[in-house]
Amino acid sequence: MLYDQEIEKLIISLKDEKICIIVDETTDACGRAAVNVLFTFKDQTKLVATEHVIVANNTTISQIILLTLQKYKISFNDVLLLITDNAAYMVKTFKNLSPIMPQMKHNGCLAHIMNLIGEC
Repeated sequence: MLYDQEIEKLIISLKDEKICIIVDETTDACGRAAVNVLFTFKDQTKLVATEHVIVANNTTISQIILLTLQKYKISFNDVLLLITDNAAYMVKTFKNLSPIMPQMKHNGCLAHIMNLIGEC
């Protein structure tokens, strides 16, 4: 009940807002793969979805993004930026989504880039 009320409040605050989507895959405390989706808008960043997946690839990530946009009633025209790590499947996710969101740009996460540099 309270969860549903918070979702409705977030849907209202997202109405007609331009957003940035941040997506990253991690593992939870049990070692399961989890995909987190965050929206950035109005100088705020909100975790809007965490989905457990058997395999993280461009298809599953694209599906999670589309379902999350649908859940929060976000127009494809309101998505301006996709921020991910630099994994090949994330780059392909952007390529999957760009035909339906042509205004959307893709940036690699600076923290991931700095980590890669540090490992070299």
